[in-house]
Amino acid sequence: MCARWLGVLLLSSALAGPAVADPTGREPDPAEEPTPAYLKREPLKPAPGDTPLRKLEKERFNAALAAAQARYLEYLSGRGTIEITLDSVQRLADAELALTDKPAERVAILERGLGLYRDAEKVAELRFEAGKITLADREEARYLRLNAEIRLLREKEKK
Repeated sequence: MCARWLGVLLLSSALAGPAVADPTGREPDPAEEPTPAYLKREPLKPAPGDTPLRKLEKERFNAALAAAQARYLEYLSGRGTIEITLDSVQRLADAELALTDKPAERVAILERGLGLYRDAEKVAELRFEAGKITLADREEARYLRLNAEIRLLREKEKK
């Protein structure tokens, strides 16, 4: 439980930005913020036996990964929104799901993503309570988490 809260605090500082101003007056560097494990991945390389379709699916995954990583950095630097960032995370999950038909792997992909959505919703709630985001932004984070939960349950029902 303690580790989970530590993760929430790290994500909250990463998504919400610094809670207090830096005494040196310098702007926060997004490269110094912790990146969620879900986004810390290497691009996929085509394998010798890959079909043209499989190569395209891997290329799409790589594009989604790069976009999600870039959107995350934009959000950290104050140029993006939680909605845009989490939408790119959703596209990454969709691209990853297309690479497997194994039920256990599909569930694991959705569970990893759901963890990120839950943390993002907690951050949104904290930011809302602090007056930093609107009710609409908080509810958008809630909607995206609920959507991820529904998607996971539907995938589990297919097993």
